Amino acid sequence: GKEQTRKAREAAQRKAQSLQRAAEKKERAAWRQRKAAVKPLKHWIDLTQRAVNDICRETELAEGLGCISCGTKTAFAWHAGHYRSTAAAGHLRFTRFNIHLQCDVYNVYKSGNIEAYRAALVERYG
Repeated sequence: GKEQTRKAREAAQRKAQSLQRAAEKKERAAWRQRKAAVKPLKHWIDLTQRAVNDICRETELAEGLGCISCGTKTAFAWHAGHYRSTAAAGHLRFTRFNIHLQCDVYNVYKSGNIEAYRAALVERYG
């Protein structure tokens, strides 16, 4: 009688809780999958930065321009150097007048040689 009814009720509750936990687990897995599919803003900024740098670098190479800091036209590697760094002036990150062809020596090892960079900017743009 009563004992059997109580046991059946408890078994039904355990089964319902088990189904509830399984459904919640499935929802969490779906949420994790949706969250992984959405890329953060930093991802898109990095992709855009790479594309803009490539365009600026290749355009200046096609125009026959050399390194803005030292003027060399033969370099082991070319970079798209920023006059104002992206850390210091994020709003100029994609501005064409802030990005110029630069040899790896000046961009990496000599911090862009800002004095020569500025003189070349004044000469180029006035």
